[in-house]
Amino acid sequence: AAEGRAAALIAGRDEQDDGVVGAAFSYLTAVKSGAALDDALTILKDGEKRYEQAAVKMLGAAGRAEHAAALRQKYDAYDSTPAIRQDILLALGGLASPDSFDLLAKVASDTGAGKVERMYACSSLGKLGDAQAVPILVKASTADDPNVRAYAVEALGRFPGGDVSSAILSSLRDAHVLPRTAAVKAAGALGLSDAVPALEYKASYDPERQVREAAIDALARIGGGRAF
Repeated sequence: AAEGRAAALIAGRDEQDDGVVGAAFSYLTAVKSGAALDDALTILKDGEKRYEQAAVKMLGAAGRAEHAAALRQKYDAYDSTPAIRQDILLALGGLASPDSFDLLAKVASDTGAGKVERMYACSSLGKLGDAQAVPILVKASTADDPNVRAYAVEALGRFPGGDVSSAILSSLRDAHVLPRTAAVKAAGALGLSDAVPALEYKASYDPERQVREAAIDALARIGGGRAF
């Protein structure tokens, strides 16, 4: 019943207070409801600026793979703002459409792109699960910006394999806490036994508490005699 009322507020958005409509979007997005997806698509198509970001986030949370085309079209639109493009890149990961790979790969590889766009593109490439993303993410894991490196390493944690393991082990030595933490978590997610000696060191001596705690968790996930 609540989903229906929220969807009705969005459908009648021209007669409603913006704050109420925004709350309806937030609710449906939080519960991953598809009750107002048609309205979200209409908002993007018609360029209703007030609700574009909310519509993108809803599509990313509750949409289906076939909705990704509308998001990619909006990304390339002449009037798309940087904030909208960032939200679209993040939403495309949630929809997991294989057709989004080329756009995400292009942005993740573009050293001239904004750091947030590259971060979100890396994250969504990981969610797509296409192994073609591995060399792109490995390269991004050495980017100048530590935030981009962290997102790339986190995404690598979804892909087992030799190149991935090498990149994660290398990132354990990153000078910045964010990619270092991401590498520790990725090692645990993949169960990298080769990382145990480095994780042992991180758990005991890393200067950042969050890295030490993540290393303890990773050791527990990897398991085995030395880890325990």
